[in-house]
Amino acid sequence: MMRKAMLVTLTAVCVLTTGGCGPESRDFKREAERLINSDNKSQLPIDYTDATCEAPTSAQPGATFNCSAKGEDGASYGFQTKITGTRKFVVTLDASS
Repeated sequence: MMRKAMLVTLTAVCVLTTGGCGPESRDFKREAERLINSDNKSQLPIDYTDATCEAPTSAQPGATFNCSAKGEDGASYGFQTKITGTRKFVVTLDASS
């Protein structure tokens, strides 16, 4: 069965708990996983579980990293996450997944 390609963006403005100078790359990784797992169809088309993300190589705005998760339909889905600010990132469902 072929799925329709879709582009869905999940925007997260999250407060990352850090000890001082600003968020680290592992904070973005952890928060992106949490956001994908907890979205519950509010911004993404289906529910996702078991999200795993790469740690970004930088915590600077513009840095990107990939995530994957299992959909409620049993399929695996890919996401691209882009850091957009000191404590902000955007998760986009990969249309080719």
